[in-house]
Amino acid sequence: ALWLAARGLRGDGRAFALSGLLVGVASLARNDAFLLGGAIGLVFVIERVRAWRAHRPALLGIGSAVGCLALYLVVIGPWWGRQLIEFGSISPTASSGNALWLTDYRQWNSITAQPTLDAFLAQGWPAILESRLVGLTGSIANFAVLVASVVLVPLIVIGAWARRRSDDFLPWILYAVILTLGATLIFPLHVR
Repeated sequence: ALWLAARGLRGDGRAFALSGLLVGVASLARNDAFLLGGAIGLVFVIERVRAWRAHRPALLGIGSAVGCLALYLVVIGPWWGRQLIEFGSISPTASSGNALWLTDYRQWNSITAQPTLDAFLAQGWPAILESRLVGLTGSIANFAVLVASVVLVPLIVIGAWARRRSDDFLPWILYAVILTLGATLIFPLHVR
């Protein structure tokens, strides 16, 4: 999906539209694939803003974005219909919001804990911010150790900085940032 979005930034509207199909397939596999769709939608917005600022025609037309959304809905629509019929929600695991209100990691696998908004807010803002910063630090540390084997971290940072304006890497960089922030703020897997 990200590769097709990058092709779209080179003027291939059909590739960009096809990325919606793959986001739909990813959404069947994981609830958090909406972050991937968000990155691809942001690619479209960034390209339109760039074109507007440069006073040039946009490489991605509205038809590409509509096609992307339509292909996404072709894949995910039947699944959402099934979820609504069976469970009354398009995402039964996320409908309670319990994953958003974790105050401790042990609550993630607990069958007795009922994380609620009230309990979450009762911690106070310092504790909430601390847990999210700990989560961000944990996410970055896990990536640095497990994915980059520590040695690759400087090369990744240098490469990302050098290619920050590259259309070939824009979808990947956006998705990396959105996924990291999502794992930290939206569904905090690394809370205390």
